[in-house]
Amino acid sequence: MLNTSWLHCSLQRRLLQVGLIGLLFAMAAQARTFDPDNILVSSDNTIYEVTKAGVLVDSFPVDNVGSEVARDLVIDEDGLLHVFNGTLFPKLSTYDPDTETWEHNTFAGWSTANQYSYGGIATYGQYIFVTDMETLGSGEPSGIVRFDKSDGYSAVRFSVGQGYIDLNIGLDGNLYALQVGEHDTDVFDPVTMVYDKTVFIESFVRGVSVNHIGQYLGVSLDGTMHRFSPLGFGEASLPSQLNNPTEIDVNGAGLVMVGSINGGVVFADETMNSRHGGFLIGTAEPSFVAFVDRIVFSDNFEYGDTRRWSLRVSD
Repeated sequence: MLNTSWLHCSLQRRLLQVGLIGLLFAMAAQARTFDPDNILVSSDNTIYEVTKAGVLVDSFPVDNVGSEVARDLVIDEDGLLHVFNGTLFPKLSTYDPDTETWEHNTFAGWSTANQYSYGGIATYGQYIFVTDMETLGSGEPSGIVRFDKSDGYSAVRFSVGQGYIDLNIGLDGNLYALQVGEHDTDVFDPVTMVYDKTVFIESFVRGVSVNHIGQYLGVSLDGTMHRFSPLGFGEASLPSQLNNPTEIDVNGAGLVMVGSINGGVVFADETMNSRHGGFLIGTAEPSFVAFVDRIVFSDNFEYGDTRRWSLRVSD
């Protein structure tokens, strides 16, 4: 009689391999993705994906927070999420949604004062920028720290000696850094790190963004949102109905977004003519905000050379 037990075993092994492969594909298909129409909120050491109508889509904890607090966040052009994670001993915490894993990097002397809205972060190409302030002990250096993810997140400090509370990549491709005095905003080339100019913003602002024509968008401690000319003169304002804001952001469609100390988020148009709704994240903790859709700057960037993307879109 023909012995077919080897065939049965071979088939069983093959079926097991196929099953494992199917399971791996299923797990890959379930990897976390962020919808480009949504926003991300960092609050209470947790990342929330939320629709612009305030509907919670997903949430997950920020890794390796320790005894400090996760602050501002940004998504880079490759779809990686970067978080300003900490205060006196912060880390640049990078989340890869494809693998659902975190990586942490830091830099000697980097720190920020323990104020609820401080700790800004921005990204341009391969670079991630964070604010740096003079604090006690080893945190004495100040300026802007730039991490380069192309070589394993090496870091360099520039504009040394100046303290900053917020920064942003404008839609014109420049790096804007708001000084601790809440008026002066320094402008840099994000690639060369060369200083260009300082613009005095007419009103006190806690956060600043810049649209594609160089207008400054700021938010004051009382929650008033402002539009300023490229020279810093006030042009329009609109109450956000939020007190103690954390930051202000603007996307390529001209939608402005503000976070606040109590978990509130509100939207407006960049003209400051009208608000477009808002919601409470529910944590009653400071909320930092980021648009999932991002503008990708080409090497020969001109405004309009942009694309919207999700974390799984390929070029």
